[in-house]
Amino acid sequence: EEIPVDVIAESIALVRRQQENLRAELTSLELAFFEDTEAEHSNAVPTSEEQAEPVKPVERAELLVAVPESGVEVAAVVPDLM
Repeated sequence: EEIPVDVIAESIALVRRQQENLRAELTSLELAFFEDTEAEHSNAVPTSEEQAEPVKPVERAELLVAVPESGVEVAAVVPDLM
C-alpha cells in the first residue's frame, strides 16, 4: 500500500515546524553546539556572553583538630553552614 504524496508532504512540513520550534527554544550556546559538526571533539571555550553568571564563593571556616596518636595538628577547611 502506497502512502499518498500529500500525507508525506504534510508529515515533512510538520517535522520541519517542530524542528524550527525546537531551535527557537535553544540558547545560542546550545545551538552553536548542535551546528558544530565536530562538537563531540571540540574543546572551544564559550565567550564571556555565553558563559553562565559566576557562582558566589562559599564562606568557609578553618577548623584545627588535634590528633593525639600522632601529636600533629591537622587543619581542615569546612563550609560555613551557619
